[in-house]
Amino acid sequence: MQEDRGINRIFPRRRILLIAVVIPLARNVGRNTWESAVLEMVAVFYVARKTTMLKAAISILRVRRTNREDRDLNFTLHR
Repeated sequence: MQEDRGINRIFPRRRILLIAVVIPLARNVGRNTWESAVLEMVAVFYVARKTTMLKAAISILRVRRTNREDRDLNFTLHR
């Protein structure tokens, strides 16, 4: 039983690590297209099974998406 608890303690960290790795990969596959957005969402849903992790990942995605849109807008304005 003691070992099981140790394994369960490790899993959330692994899940966070997977999110940190999978999202940038998904982003690079479809550079700023709807495909990258779909891949990001699929990656998040696949990795984050628990609702709290899912909420955290989606909020992170929202922030990143708005930042990217701002950058794209600035790029087109300065062009």
